[in-house]
Amino acid sequence: MEELARRATTSPDDGPAAFEYASALDNAGREAEAVAVYRRALACQLPEEMGYRVRVQLGSSLRALGKIEESAAVHLETSERWPDR
Repeated sequence: MEELARRATTSPDDGPAAFEYASALDNAGREAEAVAVYRRALACQLPEEMGYRVRVQLGSSLRALGKIEESAAVHLETSERWPDR
């Protein structure tokens, strides 16, 4: 995870690096930290599929943190943007 953190922090405009780091944080049970990094990833240019995955995982992390309304809003926005998924 250290290498992912280094890549994500030394290249703040690297959306894919931020996504990979956020995913690692999330998998380690560090959802609160992951949420901030997912949001940073969303502020960057991302491939379409990765943009979808970031939003799904962000919504899931918010739900795990008890932020149900915010989670629902993210999932609703995602389903509206990608209605066939």
